[in-house]
Amino acid sequence: MLSGLALLVLAAIHMVAHHFVVEEVGGLRTYRQVLDYIASPVMFTLESAFLVTVTAHALMGVRNVLLDLGAGPRARRRIDAAMWILGILTVGYGMFLVGTLASRA
Repeated sequence: MLSGLALLVLAAIHMVAHHFVVEEVGGLRTYRQVLDYIASPVMFTLESAFLVTVTAHALMGVRNVLLDLGAGPRARRRIDAAMWILGILTVGYGMFLVGTLASRA
């Protein structure tokens, strides 16, 4: 429930920053604008929090669906391990991409 609330707030900030506070016609940032945007420590932190929140919320949902199928204790442990591994890989790759963009500014 808390991840859903955090997701709502962070998604709203993300949408406003990327599509409503843009000088270009059409509501899209240019590559240079994205680099300048992500170079800001506040925006970098917010986008990173958004990445972690989206990943956690999505994987908790997938886990709950899989557990609703009636998984036993052994399968439950495997599902938990798989979700953790997938989450760590996803956040790691996303942080690599965000960090790469921020370093190019």
